[in-house]
Amino acid sequence: MKDIFTMWKYPKMITLTAICAAIYAALLIPFKAIVIFSVEVRVATVIVPIMGILFGPAGAWGVGIGNLIGDFFGSMSVASIFGVIANFFFAYVPYKVWYMFKGDVEPKTNNAGKVVRFLIGSAGGSLTDVCWLCFGVCAVFSQLPYPLFASIIGVTNGLFPLVLGAPVLSLVGPRIKKWGLAFTSIMKPEDFNTNMKLNIPGAICLIGAPLVAVVISLVMSAQGTSVGTPLVWVGLPALVISVAGACMMGISKDIFDTEE
Repeated sequence: MKDIFTMWKYPKMITLTAICAAIYAALLIPFKAIVIFSVEVRVATVIVPIMGILFGPAGAWGVGIGNLIGDFFGSMSVASIFGVIANFFFAYVPYKVWYMFKGDVEPKTNNAGKVVRFLIGSAGGSLTDVCWLCFGVCAVFSQLPYPLFASIIGVTNGLFPLVLGAPVLSLVGPRIKKWGLAFTSIMKPEDFNTNMKLNIPGAICLIGAPLVAVVISLVMSAQGTSVGTPLVWVGLPALVISVAGACMMGISKDIFDTEE
């Protein structure tokens, strides 16, 4: 994951981070009044995987920061730090999945294989988002019961990108690429892990560990443990493994089209 640090040496990537944060916050804030059991309905999440795919680490940072800005308008709490991390990975996971194989990685869903890749990345990002948020809200701070919060977050955050994300990517992706604003037109191969040998096990860790944690936590909740410390010991190892999976994954040098 060295890309999340090396990107800060590029003024364009810093600018893209700020733009992504501003756009995401601007789309979040108007829907703050629409809530289900204290959880916002987030139409803005449709752009989260798209920002990750187009802007890479800048998109992930932008989404995380944008979520924090949005929280200032009615939902700020100590759990907001987990919101930053959760939304960061909400965008970072689709980016990792989209570029995990060599071949056609143009930012548009113009064939079935790329649609499937987008859906897997979006679903994986949403799942990781749920795991991080539930770890903070349900396990660490014991604010809401795990089954209720996980189900609402899964639907409100995951539905819109899964339904609308692929066509939106095809609409805006080629234009962003043409304008030289994609991260592949700004950063250099040496800013990334380009070893792709561990991509499949890395992806399994990245997405599989949160999935296992969510399932186990739901089972524990059904048996009477829906908040508190026992859920921490389920979620924490899964999140560590997920981050390790992200670190294992590399991208091809071939996707970079310009150097500065």
